[in-house]
Amino acid sequence: MASNSSATRDDNGAAGDGSEPSRPLVAVPPPDMHRHLGSLLSGGHGADITVQVGDETFAAHWCVLAARSPVFMAELFSLMGQNNKETIHVHDMEPRVFEAMLHFIYNDSLPKEDDDEVVAMAQHLLVAADRYGVERLKLICEDTLCSHVDASTAGTTLAHGAEHLLVAADRYGMERLKLICEDTAAQPRRHQHGGYGVDHHCDGLKEACFKFMADPGNLKVVMKTDGYLHLTRSCSYVLKKLASVLKKVGCLNWEQRN
Repeated sequence: MASNSSATRDDNGAAGDGSEPSRPLVAVPPPDMHRHLGSLLSGGHGADITVQVGDETFAAHWCVLAARSPVFMAELFSLMGQNNKETIHVHDMEPRVFEAMLHFIYNDSLPKEDDDEVVAMAQHLLVAADRYGVERLKLICEDTLCSHVDASTAGTTLAHGAEHLLVAADRYGMERLKLICEDTAAQPRRHQHGGYGVDHHCDGLKEACFKFMADPGNLKVVMKTDGYLHLTRSCSYVLKKLASVLKKVGCLNWEQRN
């Protein structure tokens, strides 16, 4: 038989008599696995693989890299049984960019960057994250670039990086990325592509650039940048999309100026 002194509580833990909710008997802390893995990286404890990036080397853990990146998993499993399985090489990437990606792989967060380096690092990390299949990092970089779209970055964001992406895609057998990039140099081109927003299927970033450029004042400034010049020369698909956006907002004579 239940005691008459027991009080019923609502879904929020508040007592039915209107008194304050009771405090939990046990305070469970938030997840902190990332902190432990971060300490493993910073201390180098138990590292069993070396990553060579340019002239720099990074000590890492086979199982962590494989768990966090399907590309690393495939590469590392392919090295099993080989004599040089303790070292892997990363090409076409700056050491500082790889170091930032490695920090994210272990900590699930990015290291602090100077304000004037945030955009450039996000651009490089977006390429790295796409290349190694680190999807959450890729989305974080896309979100960062979306929040930094301005006259100096809009055209460049849409147009940058096609040539070196093709080289990297060809070297590493990244067929999807290669198919997107390879027509940059082809004549006649079967289809066109742009830069970060198009090469890596970052639809949110692409739309942020189009939204910024839909303002006639912003577009006028963007059209004077080198990034926009590259856009007009090699990214006809992006220009067609931009023309469609501008028509919707009433810039009907834009095509006559291009």
